[in-house]
Amino acid sequence: MPVAETSLEAYYDIKRIAREQCRKVRAFIEANPDVTNEQISEGLRIKIQAVTPRVKELKENGVVWITGTAKTSTGSSAKTVRAATCPRCMSTGVMAERRDAVSFRYHCWNCGCDFVARVGEHSADEVEVTM
Repeated sequence: MPVAETSLEAYYDIKRIAREQCRKVRAFIEANPDVTNEQISEGLRIKIQAVTPRVKELKENGVVWITGTAKTSTGSSAKTVRAATCPRCMSTGVMAERRDAVSFRYHCWNCGCDFVARVGEHSADEVEVTM
């Protein structure tokens, strides 16, 4: 059964919106280190349901790291995230390449430093950087 043209248009439109939101979320995290999904949602004025999957994608691609926990407006604990950062020059202009299930190899475009970050197997694991 062929896919309707309107279905294809909707699919590509959703993909485009997700990419745009991902870029916005990444930029917000870079400008505001150690933020929760709730803070990102409030800061960008987009629904938390749109933020959470974007942060997950960014983490799975090594673009952001979990850095700790903070309290939400309801008093619950939430993970905080920050942009992946070069340990030498603190630049967020890094390229990530997955090494295995728990680590990424990074290259800093600013200073040329190569480093490895162990990001953990679970979303609750915090990052550990080694040179």
